[in-house]
Amino acid sequence: MSTKPGTVQYHRDESRPNALRIGVHLYAWLVADLLDRLKPNWMGYSSADPDDLEQRTYARMGTSEVSTTLERFDEGFSIQSRMADALRSGIDLSTAPELLADYACERTNDLHDSIRYAGTFIRDTQGLEKVSEMDVVRLIYSTDPMKGIEELRGFKAPITRAMIQRWDDWPEQIRLAGDPVEAFRSLATFEASFEEFEAKVRELARAVEEEIQLRMDIARGK
Repeated sequence: MSTKPGTVQYHRDESRPNALRIGVHLYAWLVADLLDRLKPNWMGYSSADPDDLEQRTYARMGTSEVSTTLERFDEGFSIQSRMADALRSGIDLSTAPELLADYACERTNDLHDSIRYAGTFIRDTQGLEKVSEMDVVRLIYSTDPMKGIEELRGFKAPITRAMIQRWDDWPEQIRLAGDPVEAFRSLATFEASFEEFEAKVRELARAVEEEIQLRMDIARGK
């Protein structure tokens, strides 16, 4: 086989750092938005030095600039907005659509790698000249385990070439989104239509890996 066992897992592991970066960007944006929208409707008092408390609060925000233009009472009610501003200054929301698009692209690339991996194994073990992506798709959705690849070529699977192409094109749609929220909504729509098929492909790829490992163990006399 031209594809080594573990290739599928490698690509999946490679996508995790980007997924984490996306999560951090979105989480920071949501926290800043929440701080702006939710205003405190109560006050608390402490025996601690108020100047010290204020300075430590601003230090946690990453700034040493304490407002001197407002009375302390007013400052207590505006500090959340200042926290939100401080948080936004540390994130680059302009990259969110790009990161989300890259993540979706890696997901679709991973899908094609998994299909190709399974198809190569089936081709080699069954002595076939060629196994296409749609051959693998039909096999995934076949309800007759006794039928081979060639017998299934007349079977209409619920996943079509057009649907796969639409998923392949989706990252560019996310990349061109006007703002982070629009990009995230586009990704959510993509995942809603894509995840079920993705899970089935991954399941097949895992089954192929397990079969390869079993054959290797048998060959070694285990």
